[in-house]
Amino acid sequence: LALPGEAGKPPLPLMACSSDRSVVMGTYNGKSGLPLKLRAMGNGSMAESVSRCFEPPRGWLDLGKPSDALLELVTHGYRVDACRALVVGDGLATDVVFGNKGRMATLLVLSGITTRAQVDEALACAHALHTPAYILPELGTYAKELAAMARASGA
Repeated sequence: LALPGEAGKPPLPLMACSSDRSVVMGTYNGKSGLPLKLRAMGNGSMAESVSRCFEPPRGWLDLGKPSDALLELVTHGYRVDACRALVVGDGLATDVVFGNKGRMATLLVLSGITTRAQVDEALACAHALHTPAYILPELGTYAKELAAMARASGA
């Protein structure tokens, strides 16, 4: 991506804000009546496609979860205390891996891209980076649990 008249200068790097292969845009009921997830191409797939348009193909930088670049920014740039942080997300391969790489607690919600079957498989394989500390059906469950705890403690 060197601009015309910029001879001798290094080409601009290709960067992406995530390495996601796909994203969930919503759900719908399929012909079987079961809910299906409607997926779209993710940033990682697009970055890979663009990188292959060059001859020779160029590499690209992942600046999103679970990249080391983002982890460095969060822990050193923003000075987030990893021991006191909770990463909340719906992706085992992005959100949970990011939190675990950074030694942060992780909360996986099952209302997005990850299914319960995928969680069960990760737990059966005992893959530490893909194992969330906490799992909830949806983020609203967390608020309901907090409210119940507050009521129980008399607060």
